[in-house]
Amino acid sequence: MTAVWPSELPQRPLRDPYRRSLASGRQLTSADSGPPRSRRRYSRVARPASMAFIVTLNQLARFWRFHDEELDGGTLPFWIRDPVMNGVPVLTTDGAPILIGGLPLLTSSWWLCILDQDPPSEASLGGGRFQLSVPMLVMP
Repeated sequence: MTAVWPSELPQRPLRDPYRRSLASGRQLTSADSGPPRSRRRYSRVARPASMAFIVTLNQLARFWRFHDEELDGGTLPFWIRDPVMNGVPVLTTDGAPILIGGLPLLTSSWWLCILDQDPPSEASLGGGRFQLSVPMLVMP
């Protein structure tokens, strides 16, 4: 069974330095002159994502337990809620939210991730708070 990002940890990253980028699945070949030739090297590639969270000392300990035990030292994949699309209201074609029982219908979006080559890191902010940085790859 694939691990899931712990509910005890923040579910949304800080806005800065949150970053998700495209990964290139192309192979460029230099030509003697003119632009390089391009072709598909891989059919699908993982997308790098970098997230940071503000956590307490207890949450920091929970993360490292998640890393060491549930992810086997950061080698196993895990599920995490998509920080952008999860919880967004579903809209009609005219932009109004779809309501069910008076409440908006919300999207549910998850990422399957693995930790990137750079390991997670922590920085003390003082007062028992830490900034936890987690570079990961979002699987296709």
